[in-house]
Amino acid sequence: MKRNKKIYIYTFITLILIFFASFLFTESAEIKEVITTSKCEKFSPKISSKDGERIEEIISTMANTSTLGLAFKSKHLRRLGDEVDKKVPPLEFLAYIFSHPQLAEYMARIQTSGFKYNGFVEGLQGNLMKLHKQGCLEEQGKEFAKYLNLDAKKIVSLLQKGAEKAIKNNDKRAFKDLVTYLITEKSKSSHN
Repeated sequence: MKRNKKIYIYTFITLILIFFASFLFTESAEIKEVITTSKCEKFSPKISSKDGERIEEIISTMANTSTLGLAFKSKHLRRLGDEVDKKVPPLEFLAYIFSHPQLAEYMARIQTSGFKYNGFVEGLQGNLMKLHKQGCLEEQGKEFAKYLNLDAKKIVSLLQKGAEKAIKNNDKRAFKDLVTYLITEKSKSSHN
């Protein structure tokens, strides 16, 4: 009987230690997350050639395929998008598209289809809001604008307004004005 009582006591103490240890590790992970997310990554438009190929395939397929045809390619495009999403931050993704005249033209073509365009814009919202929550939109927006030779104040304003719309209205298309501005500026500059 005494032996069973000792086993119960040891088991109880072990469970308490495990509980507190898991609490400590969870808390330190949360602290680490706050520390790492509070620092903004530097905007870097350099992406791998493989990710560039994926982006080109996504944009060219969206531009050159009918809405019905996209239904048959959606699984493949979603897989490509997931791969890009893992490695390429949203402003670098947009910088790649709008620094390539052919892709900017494809974006103008995509814009003519509400289904395609809205889907594209909605896909940006989550990652742009992560940048907003980290406090990085303004800093990265300025570098993004500089890279694309666009008005930094206009870009930062569009990013901030998009974030406000997303928060206030839970608007999935909150950054539509930004993408529209990019298409207008970069597809017209490819004609000059």
